[in-house]
Amino acid sequence: MAALGARVRMLVRGGGLLAGHEPFAGQHVTEALERAGVRVDLRAEVTDRSRKRAADTGLGRIHGGEITIRTNSPDGASMFEADEILVATGRQPRLDGLGLESLGLTSEDIAAGRLPDWLCAVGDASVEAPLTHWGQYRARVLGAQIRARALGEEAEEIQEYVPAPRSSTAIRSRLGGTD
Repeated sequence: MAALGARVRMLVRGGGLLAGHEPFAGQHVTEALERAGVRVDLRAEVTDRSRKRAADTGLGRIHGGEITIRTNSPDGASMFEADEILVATGRQPRLDGLGLESLGLTSEDIAAGRLPDWLCAVGDASVEAPLTHWGQYRARVLGAQIRARALGEEAEEIQEYVPAPRSSTAIRSRLGGTD
């Protein structure tokens, strides 16, 4: 959006981008975004937002004017106005309310990969790469294994600790990275 002339402000709750990757990768992306005109506010928490004339005018239409956004960060509280908000959430598993305690487990057990032999975690709840394509792949493999066992067939063993394919071509090409 910044490349199209919009002023863009990115509010990041954590201390950097690309958590879970090497710190230099997040720093490189942050610097490239800033060079492209994006303001990146780290450790920022949205404390309030309001729109004076909020109205549902249909998908893709302006919904009542500017939004006032209040934030809090180590630099203090601030307020600014924006035309629109784009929300992108990080990959945190949503395990609360699943009844894990009835199995003698906690969400911390799941996040650490401490699971009974009969229980598997996939996607963001697993200790594997938090990537959509990887979670989908592992869910398909696990589903095939469950099906085979239910039919009394030989189940393909799930390979553990397989490197997940990653590609940053889109990020690198847009932000100027090279091999």
